[in-house]
Amino acid sequence: MSAELARNPSLLARVEAWLTRRTPAQVIGLAVLALVLLRIPYYGKILLDDPFITYRYAENLLTYGQMVFNPGEPVLATTTPLYALIMTAFGAIGLPIPAASSFFNLFCEAVLLAVLYRIIRTIGLARWQTNAAFGVTALLVIIDRSFSVASWGGMETPLFVLLLFGTLLHIIQRRYSWGAVTGSLATLTRPDGIIVLVLLAGVMLVRERRLAWRQVLIALAIGLPWVIYAWSTYGTFIPQSVTAKNAIIPIWDNAVSTKLTILLYWPLRWFGVFAVLPLAYGLLRSFRPVRNPPALVLVAFGLLQLAYLFLPNNPGFDWYFVPAVVTAYCFIGLGLVQLLDHRRWVGGVCGAGMQ
Repeated sequence: MSAELARNPSLLARVEAWLTRRTPAQVIGLAVLALVLLRIPYYGKILLDDPFITYRYAENLLTYGQMVFNPGEPVLATTTPLYALIMTAFGAIGLPIPAASSFFNLFCEAVLLAVLYRIIRTIGLARWQTNAAFGVTALLVIIDRSFSVASWGGMETPLFVLLLFGTLLHIIQRRYSWGAVTGSLATLTRPDGIIVLVLLAGVMLVRERRLAWRQVLIALAIGLPWVIYAWSTYGTFIPQSVTAKNAIIPIWDNAVSTKLTILLYWPLRWFGVFAVLPLAYGLLRSFRPVRNPPALVLVAFGLLQLAYLFLPNNPGFDWYFVPAVVTAYCFIGLGLVQLLDHRRWVGGVCGAGMQ
């Protein structure tokens, strides 16, 4: 790198040299610092109704020993039992639940950044490319409005996305049993977390040529107790708030075009149409010149997310799109740095055009 820098002391070469010298801890640390500086000033300034439903479940579990919205009325209105139990634990040690929720979300986002770095590192790029791709991805995640509002407002989204991408990392590393654990916890955080369990079983069948019996047993051991409790307490393990949400679908603009607009708006917001090229290139490089299993796991996860988002009975609230959008950010980062690696070809084309 020093010899190349001496021959070509361009800005890009200097950036490459600087990125090459940065350790994973330094790069992740800078991303976490940016996250803290952006998040903390806004905590407590955005109010959403969903988190306070979950807070009330936690408070009633503490006060009355009943996981209900109103004591004596067994109705399952929260869609995130795991998050409610975590909030109950914070309340049990005397912490104010809304404040504890905000800082817990910040912690989850910081860990998510570390997980995203490890996922990007498995792609097999040079260190400067890994650091640059992560930097772009982390910046886009941090400034994403849907993710930010969910975190500021006290929703379960940061925990949910962390568990999803933690499961993807376990799948990539062939740690399938740990993936079953985090995937089951993701499903207890939000029902659509089952997507990563489906992906885990599919990857094991294709890659390992075997069925995921052990992982199914792990998932049942984690999830079945809640299913039994919910069925005996509420008469169903499916949140009854789903019925209310389905009722708004006829009056909610649930068209495919609307969902596509929401899905594309955030990845394209900062780069405009220029995001299309790195996104498409990042996806293309997942298949060529040789198949890249880590990238293909991300592609498969993104496709499953799209299938879920475009279900006719999915109302498509903004925070539903966060896992798919974070996946898109990963490919934008990967595609951008791999395009920059072809700078000599780009420079040659530009030079020829100027002659």
